Amino acid sequence: MELFPSTYLHIGGDEADKRNWKACARCQKRMKENTLKDEFELQSYAIRRMEKFISSKGRKLLGWDEILEGGLAPGSTVMSWRGEQGGIDAANMGHDVVMTPNNYCYFDYYQQDPSTQPEAIGGYINLQKVYLWDPVPAVLESSKQKHVLGAQANIWTEYIATREYLEYMTFPRLLALSEVAWTDKSRNWDEFKARLSRNYTILQQHSINYCRPSDKVELQPQFSNDMKTAIVHMNTEQHMPEIRYTLDGSEPSSTSMRYTAPFPLDKSATLRASVIRNGRVMGADSLTIDFHKALGKSVTYHKPWQENYPAQKEATLVNGVRGSLTYQDKQWQGFLTDVDITVDLGSVEDLSSLSAGFMQITGPGIYMPHYIEVSVSEDGSQFGNTARATNDVSENDRSLRFKTFSVSLKGQRGRSVRFFAKNQRGFQFIDEVIVY
Repeated sequence: MELFPSTYLHIGGDEADKRNWKACARCQKRMKENTLKDEFELQSYAIRRMEKFISSKGRKLLGWDEILEGGLAPGSTVMSWRGEQGGIDAANMGHDVVMTPNNYCYFDYYQQDPSTQPEAIGGYINLQKVYLWDPVPAVLESSKQKHVLGAQANIWTEYIATREYLEYMTFPRLLALSEVAWTDKSRNWDEFKARLSRNYTILQQHSINYCRPSDKVELQPQFSNDMKTAIVHMNTEQHMPEIRYTLDGSEPSSTSMRYTAPFPLDKSATLRASVIRNGRVMGADSLTIDFHKALGKSVTYHKPWQENYPAQKEATLVNGVRGSLTYQDKQWQGFLTDVDITVDLGSVEDLSSLSAGFMQITGPGIYMPHYIEVSVSEDGSQFGNTARATNDVSENDRSLRFKTFSVSLKGQRGRSVRFFAKNQRGFQFIDEVIVY
């Protein structure tokens, strides 16, 4: 106890592989002696014993959200890292929590386009996402919100070999999280960028190697309920940037249309947008908005998505929104099985093609499908004329990769389209199924 004088003692408690406990005679004997029904209750038994010991020394037990499994020990404080649900559950039971969800607070994740960054473990948490996060989940009743003690950023250093790289991954995201944790909910992203521009000078004065604000233009469509219109939003990390864009896929220039506010689109378009600085084009970012035949239509899942990555559930693959650079953006739907769905177009249509977007990043175990298959039916029961597209991305490629698989349906007519993607290993993540 002399080694750790703080009030809280963090015992870990995360990612314990219980398969060995099933095969361990001593573990099974302890379970039988204490009438424990499974290995989750065995874990809880161990945590409760540890909590009793720590409490007897006038300290408080702190552990990752896995300590909820099998029942939470009295007096325990939970650090919620697997999203926010563990913190929500603990607070609702009257326990204090520290919010540190990996989709907002893991600063070892990429903070800008991975193709421009040093290698990281995966994921993508940009500055804006950190700043606009609320550590107190909206679903918590006001009487339970007091249990949220605060927020914490985590940086695991498997991919971080130097102090300079550590500083680069920390700043300026830590400045954003500090303001999130220490202020109320009324936050203004543009005002924060203005304040941040002054803080960059302070970081420079202290020789801190921070990540410079990106020129990347984030393009985000919001579709209307009837899926006939999309409102296009553009945003960058730059303070008061000049953004120019085109709608025909051509390269933007200093004379292209200037973005001043979100605008509507009612037909398919290929957007390209650039920050213009002193008349120079600072790269270009693109987004294809597809008003395709499957948009907003009914989807039947023959195999379930993985429960931790539902995205927008049944609407995900036909909502017109492509996934971003991270599988945690709630537009990438995750599967540990094959992807097997049927899209009902509502009426028999002349078809020309189907395409679907997948990602691969092997660090967290996400791979391209081995192949996709597509078949068509007019009556929803008899499917024929199967078309296939195979994968050409190596599973040994460790970089973040995106691939759109496409097949021709030219000359076919159908109301129902069956889409199948063969899982080769790990997770599959898919963002949209586009039918023309």
